[in-house]
Amino acid sequence: MFYIQDTAAGKQTSLRTKDETVSKWLTSAVGERVQATPILTLPGWWVELKAPARDVYILNPKQIAGICKSRGNRVSENLVKRICHQLDQKCKLEVAPKAPVA
Repeated sequence: MFYIQDTAAGKQTSLRTKDETVSKWLTSAVGERVQATPILTLPGWWVELKAPARDVYILNPKQIAGICKSRGNRVSENLVKRICHQLDQKCKLEVAPKAPVA
């Protein structure tokens, strides 16, 4: 099992707990059942999948589209837009303004 440091709660939390939390939140927010699956990405690394993922996928970012297609779960374009909207609202990053170029 993989754990992440949950700074808001001040403890480690399993990715399984987080995917259940995200699934419940998105299901409630968009009004349709949404099943989140954790993905740990390793940019720049070649990742060879030797066994089916159980709790979390460990992938190079370039492998994500292939895994999504192979799972066969088709999501309507409308649902994708609603999920993206919810994620955009919840996960906005504060970006510091760039310093002027001299």
